[in-house]
Amino acid sequence: MIFIVKISRNFFRNIFHAALGASRAQKRAIQVAFDSIIIFITFFLAMVTRLETISFVHQSGFYEALIITLPPTIYFFSRYGLYRSFLRHASTEVAAVIALGSAASAIIMLVAQIILGFDIPSTVPIIYSAFLFIAIATARFTLRSFFHRSIGGKKINIAIYGAGAAGAQTFQSLKTNSNYRVRLVIDDNVNIQGEKLFDQRIYSFEDAKSQFKALEINTLLLAIPSATRAQRKIIITKLVDLGIEVKTIPGLSSLIDGSAEYTELTNVAIEDLLSRDPVKPDPKLMNSAIKGKVVLVTGAGGSIGSELCRQIIRWQPTRLITLDQSEYAIYLLEQELANIAASLDVPLTPIVTSALEENFIRKILDNFEVNTIYHAAAYKHVPLMEQNVMQGIKNNVVGTMTMAKCAIEANVKDFILISTDKAVNASNFMGASKRLCELICQKHNKEQNITCFSMVRFGNVLGSSGSVIPLFKKQIENGEPITVTHEDVTRYFMTIPEAAQLVVQSGAIAKGGEIFVLDMGEPIRIIDLAKKMLRLSNRNASKSNKANVNDSEIDIIGLRPGEKLHEELAFENNLVSTIHPRILRACETEKTLSDFKVHLEKMVNAIDEADQTSLIEVCNIITPINLLSKR
Repeated sequence: MIFIVKISRNFFRNIFHAALGASRAQKRAIQVAFDSIIIFITFFLAMVTRLETISFVHQSGFYEALIITLPPTIYFFSRYGLYRSFLRHASTEVAAVIALGSAASAIIMLVAQIILGFDIPSTVPIIYSAFLFIAIATARFTLRSFFHRSIGGKKINIAIYGAGAAGAQTFQSLKTNSNYRVRLVIDDNVNIQGEKLFDQRIYSFEDAKSQFKALEINTLLLAIPSATRAQRKIIITKLVDLGIEVKTIPGLSSLIDGSAEYTELTNVAIEDLLSRDPVKPDPKLMNSAIKGKVVLVTGAGGSIGSELCRQIIRWQPTRLITLDQSEYAIYLLEQELANIAASLDVPLTPIVTSALEENFIRKILDNFEVNTIYHAAAYKHVPLMEQNVMQGIKNNVVGTMTMAKCAIEANVKDFILISTDKAVNASNFMGASKRLCELICQKHNKEQNITCFSMVRFGNVLGSSGSVIPLFKKQIENGEPITVTHEDVTRYFMTIPEAAQLVVQSGAIAKGGEIFVLDMGEPIRIIDLAKKMLRLSNRNASKSNKANVNDSEIDIIGLRPGEKLHEELAFENNLVSTIHPRILRACETEKTLSDFKVHLEKMVNAIDEADQTSLIEVCNIITPINLLSKR
């Protein structure tokens, strides 16, 4: 007997799992067929209960009433969402739909009885309605329970940080998810500590800390979408030492516009570990820089260039010209901006070319009567450019010379160069090339009064291609050790959107020749960043519940060619404020080199002749590179 029961149980379990693996259309068909059978059975039972006989099965009225009642009942269930999910999300809302559908079905049966004169007692529809609700609801919730036991496996124990509206909504949503179980609720608001959120008491963080191990908390979910970045950083800093996985729900704006849901759990954004809250852009400065102007962005397909385009287009330029030598990058950017451009009636002109194409650049500037150029086109990866010195200097330096020359000839009003902190006391060719670009722009600004040249210098931006953050994330996901170049290496970081909007505002306050330096806060130790990312990652949480990071999880690989331990933002520690709190101006002694133009011509000739030795010698004369003597 036990053997037969076991076989039967396995048989039904296999059928159940096969149904779960069916397509969405097949699942709906299964549910419709299942409910149709239940409707027949409950109608039959209602008749038996009322008449205490089964003789009615020989009467045509029984089948006619069933045929008339069945289709609209199934339609009602379908119309109000009963078949949108397959058991997984059975809830009180589903029970309400079943109750309404059962009542509607009884009404239809009663109306059919009155109009068509079926030989059915008037109390049968009422009994039928009650039976139908009990049968369908019981079946749904029983199968849902079986579903959770069958596929749920070991649930992930969740602690929710934040007992406000977002935390409550997240808790409610997770209650229908078989993968998660909320075991702990935390909130910093002393007024609600000690109260309950559903069936869980709300604790302070200090009181909750001691319970993480006992409750086997696997993941902490930060459910405070309205918190500022500074507030989130304070909270996350406390969570780092727990040594468990920390996830977050989408930001408030994403929840409001419907682009995300509470149950979309994501890893903590690296911005929450590093950055301050960005200052909102000044509308006057943004309008002054963009509105009513023809704007061209070079390197528009890159990390900074593409974000510049996103910011610029929203301030309604007369035309936005996106220029990049990568066809694919321009294609992706055009696809992204097309709808925004159409809604704001901003002509979008994508151009695939290089900043080195002088004749073509000249025609673009003339034909479209460009007012402002944001020159972001540059090769930026230090180790790669150390191996491609000729191409790096050609693209960065000669490209800037070409754009600057064409801008003056075309009467472009403003030229804003995107520079880098690596230009300061350069120890690599990429940094040296960007310093040369700064000098070229300063030279052109002195020699004419047609185009206003200015430069904006800043450090690393979060998430840009090839930067350390995406590399760390990839290594963590792959279970690889995080590679850090040196234990003491530090870098400045800023989000791409903040950097881009500050670049635009810098151009608005420029008078000519300034080197603006963006306030990037304090530099970050890269090894500390790596440890925090490991502690907050699933990998570290799954290994142990300890906050310490093992030595084997971080590899110190040594500084790469051209890299410095610490980047600098200015040659002289003499930064002065401007009208914008996050934009500073570098008061640096301008480099005067009587034969600067001659050296630039020698540089171009060395590139044309592919003479790298001569090129390095000229570079070292104009802007000495600290490590050149070792090459």
